Amino acid sequence: MSLLRVSRTHSSKQVRLLQKCVLSFIKIDLPKSYILDCGYLVRVNQKLMATFIVCPAREGRLLKQIPDCSGKKHFLALSQAGQDAIEINGLWISPKASKKTGLMNLLIWLTVISKILLQRESYLLISRNTHNKVIARYHSLLNPILIYEGEAMSVSNSVTHKSCTFMYAKKWQIILAPLRGWRLIIRRLVLVYKITFRNRTF
Repeated sequence: MSLLRVSRTHSSKQVRLLQKCVLSFIKIDLPKSYILDCGYLVRVNQKLMATFIVCPAREGRLLKQIPDCSGKKHFLALSQAGQDAIEINGLWISPKASKKTGLMNLLIWLTVISKILLQRESYLLISRNTHNKVIARYHSLLNPILIYEGEAMSVSNSVTHKSCTFMYAKKWQIILAPLRGWRLIIRRLVLVYKITFRNRTF
């Protein structure tokens, strides 16, 4: 039986591990100070399978990257200057999670969702490379509202994508996401069945 464990990034070694995974996926080197205590490492049988970051929006990076615009002003007013919002970042899932067992991939997603739902804040702040259609498809399940799309402001001289899309959504939209993306969910469940069945030993 696979043992799934979730740990926070409290040490420099854990921070570097998350930093390396995210860099390999989105080509952005997140600062160590940002990851410390806000990052999560998901291990299965002691092997790293996923990473993600959940932190208060007012202490994060995304708000700082959004230029002054009407969308940002509206979000700040809605979220009490970011105090009632969390930002989700640094999501990475190992390809091995799908290759080994589709069920494990599904459990990892449920782990990420559960951590988000346990936060007290009411809103989610999310962003992506504007040209990343795969992430856009998943973001659309949250029924998000656009804040800004275009060139992002540099934070601590870090590199970012040429065009970024920033959006927000109410946290409880995560619960409704499967209803909106039932076709996507069905395809995922079929994949889970096929991969799990293929890896069964008799």
